[in-house]
Amino acid sequence: MVPSIGGTIESGDTLVTASVTIIRGRTESTQDSQTLGVQPTASVDLAETAGLEAGGGAVVIDIAVACPVTANGQGSYVNVSQGQTTSGNGTYLPVCNGQEHTFADRVQAAQGVYQVGTAQAVTLANIEHEGIGTAGIDEGAVQILS
Repeated sequence: MVPSIGGTIESGDTLVTASVTIIRGRTESTQDSQTLGVQPTASVDLAETAGLEAGGGAVVIDIAVACPVTANGQGSYVNVSQGQTTSGNGTYLPVCNGQEHTFADRVQAAQGVYQVGTAQAVTLANIEHEGIGTAGIDEGAVQILS
């Protein structure tokens, strides 16, 4: 990711210029430019905790997603796994309007039973812009609470 020095980077074709200067006794420099297509991206953030449903058959985890107005949300996924025996998936659809939206996503255990303690979670927030798909990704440890 390259931050803007000034102004806003927008989707579409953008002229990118890179330059290198080397000083070893004398100064040498070079520069090159190229037009690149800039695609929007989704920002996604998994909560650090998840709620355990009665019986351990599912957990509920918050997922905060933001994507630009120019993009369309696509089917997105979250997986929560605990140890070698418990894992499940949930789905959500990002709302792309430039605002952050938080989804309380229910993740049903496909195998095993969730328990209070540490688990691992990963999510892919899928979006599409002008026929090209991209995904925001977040993953990390989650504490399952009763």
